[in-house]
Amino acid sequence: MQFVIPSNQNDRKSINDALREIGDHLTIKSTATDSIKDIADMLKEDYDMPRRTVNRLARVMYEQNFNDKADDFAEFEAEFEMLIKGVK
Repeated sequence: MQFVIPSNQNDRKSINDALREIGDHLTIKSTATDSIKDIADMLKEDYDMPRRTVNRLARVMYEQNFNDKADDFAEFEAEFEMLIKGVK
């Protein structure tokens, strides 16, 4: 499928405005990502906290899904014990 550029100037302006808005959001996202990295670096430097731990804890706090994660890990742990450790 090929995109056909609208001939109507108002439609072109709407597309241009939407693309500018996407660009603005990408800038915000990039800035937020840089800030997250800076905070994780600070926690690593000040508390020797691994970036992986920082990211996992922050993600669970953000998603508010600790119980789901704990249940998933308990199920994984049981499967691992039976299938990997239990087979010799």
